[in-house]
Amino acid sequence: DRRALLPLDARGAVDLDALLADTSLRGVLPQGRSYGPVLDALLAAQPAAPQLQRVFGGDYGSHLLPMLTQGRADYTLDYPNMLVTQASRPDSDMQLVALPVKGASDPVVSGVACPRTAWGLAAIRLIDRALGTPEGAALLRDTLRVSLPPDTQRAYRDAWDAFFKRRARP
Repeated sequence: DRRALLPLDARGAVDLDALLADTSLRGVLPQGRSYGPVLDALLAAQPAAPQLQRVFGGDYGSHLLPMLTQGRADYTLDYPNMLVTQASRPDSDMQLVALPVKGASDPVVSGVACPRTAWGLAAIRLIDRALGTPEGAALLRDTLRVSLPPDTQRAYRDAWDAFFKRRARP
């Protein structure tokens, strides 16, 4: 019911600067979460404002969906995932909509991190050797695919093909 209030461009993407400046809508974000370089820069440039609440939590946002469904916030930023899709089933009490953010349509690449120790270097080399194969790349791709809604899968298909082709080698 809030979609009509959002500043959308002609392609249906949210103008994040305009949204964050809108004092009539309440946003909620996990404190310290990264959304990739484009969105992180936009968020960092925003002055503190009462309509955008930053909340703490060790899991970077699982409590945000209940805040939306209980009407304690109007919007949040999140990566596309099946949680939103599942919460928006026809039999759900609330219909959530995932919308792209204008200027931030490139996929965000994440990875595995290990401490800068001899153990960490050995671990990361083993991980790279295990996953840097065609089979490992296929496993990673399939794992990612089942966690994302079909429209996101279609939008990122070409970028994924290129990424996982490179990822198939150590």
